[in-house]
Amino acid sequence: MIKVMMGEKGAGKTKVLINMVNNAVNVEMGKVVCINKGNRFMYDLPHSVRLINTEDFNVSNTDAFLGFVQRVIPNAYDVTHIFIDSLLKIIKADMDEAAAFLDSISKIGERYNVKFTITISGDSAIASDGVRKYFIEF
Repeated sequence: MIKVMMGEKGAGKTKVLINMVNNAVNVEMGKVVCINKGNRFMYDLPHSVRLINTEDFNVSNTDAFLGFVQRVIPNAYDVTHIFIDSLLKIIKADMDEAAAFLDSISKIGERYNVKFTITISGDSAIASDGVRKYFIEF
């Protein structure tokens, strides 16, 4: 299952995401992973969350990031939820590429029984239908 929150900077996505991560830690039976660009959440999340900074790796496009996510799951076999903050800042893609990435992540999630919650910064009015189908209200 994939949930996408999209909104302009300052819309509250990050605060909602942090609350969702903290809730997942208390509810999920497996590991919770949070992927973002930078060390933004270092002090906002419990130590049990595996925090991954994409700047520490050579991840800058959809193919590289897809491979990266696929490697995170088997390396910690009990991952149940992956949170990704600011997807377009990580993969530097347009909406069509983002939609294809989300479809690929959806298949990975189904295969390994992993949930994904993803934020995208930007006006939700410009989202393609392929991205919009994963939207949740926040």
